[in-house]
Amino acid sequence: MKQRVLSLVVAFFAATALWAYDFKSSNLSYNILSENTVEVTYELTYAGSSYVNDFNLTHVIIPAMVINDGITYDVTRIGEYAFSCCRSLTSITIPNSVTSIGHRAFEGTSWFESLPDGPVYINNILYTYKGKIPENTSIVVKEGTTSICDFAFDYQHYLSSIIIPNGVTDIGDYAFSQCHNLTDITIPQSVINIGHDAFADTPWFDSLPNGLVYINDVLYTYKDSMPDNTSLVISDSTKSQGNRIKS
Repeated sequence: MKQRVLSLVVAFFAATALWAYDFKSSNLSYNILSENTVEVTYELTYAGSSYVNDFNLTHVIIPAMVINDGITYDVTRIGEYAFSCCRSLTSITIPNSVTSIGHRAFEGTSWFESLPDGPVYINNILYTYKGKIPENTSIVVKEGTTSICDFAFDYQHYLSSIIIPNGVTDIGDYAFSQCHNLTDITIPQSVINIGHDAFADTPWFDSLPNGLVYINDVLYTYKDSMPDNTSLVISDSTKSQGNRIKS
């Protein structure tokens, strides 16, 4: 019994931490990312042992900037699961200042469900692929796209190839993980940030040799287990490093 009570307490604090916020403005909540940037989310209602759908929120206008305690912040990110329980949300205005959108930020909303299946673009962001990709699908990412979000194509088993255009700078965590038929990826030199396990468990990644993995001038990861007492020499042309170098 004590173990069950402890588990419930841990679950409660984990859930409340997920939707914690630094300040509120109007009906939106914000987490400070840096001294002048924030991510936006929405304070959900906690009832019993879970967060409940908010049926009252129907329209959202996200501002490009927000002021708190005399400090002006640029709104650059929509947080993970930010509006995912808002079933009645039918319209949302997202400013161009937003360059990153968290995992499942809009799932379960009427707005998201009304979108057609296929790649979902929000401003210059490739947010996700909605629906199930047909077998042997090749995708050419739209010109003008600047980032591909976390989990954008994860577990889309039938994606076979993707061409990412010049101008994309960021590929998010797990963006193509578990794409078990993905054998061909074109990644431009403009990409300077690649998230953790972005290509995990894909034939494309599995075909690469063990050791340091460079994607253009990005040191993406170390593939396989690093032997004891290993010394590494990083290429002089390296411009950035992936979110995690595994050992």
